[in-house]
Amino acid sequence: MVNIMQKQLSEVLIKFGDYMNKAIVIIDREQKAAEIIRDILNCHGFTRVATYCDTVEAFRSMLKTGLPDLIITNYEMPIVNGVQLLEELAFLHSKNVPGIILAADAADVTAKTDKYRVLEKGVPEFFFELTQSIVDILSPDGVGG
Repeated sequence: MVNIMQKQLSEVLIKFGDYMNKAIVIIDREQKAAEIIRDILNCHGFTRVATYCDTVEAFRSMLKTGLPDLIITNYEMPIVNGVQLLEELAFLHSKNVPGIILAADAADVTAKTDKYRVLEKGVPEFFFELTQSIVDILSPDGVGG
């Protein structure tokens, strides 16, 4: 099963080409979860990946450095949830912020927003769906490109 998913993931990532150097920010209250996602993306050629476990720290950093090309954030975060963070950044920068929301219950979060792709953490196909979503958003002809 793992080899099949790895093969599928590799086939999807072959499509990336020159845009694998786009900046990605991962925000998850569980530092280890953010690091695992970062490490998987690093293994597949994404080198500009930053992780945060605090929305306030991530928010301050993005105000200083500018918006990344994609934000991947957990929905359940202290202070503000992932959707609120993305909407506040979009408001302050007067532009859409490409984002992926990670949630324990994707159906519940999807019912609350139609602006962002919502993925359910913990399902077997999570990493493949995450990678496919990143491809869709960052590719030149994708929804975010």
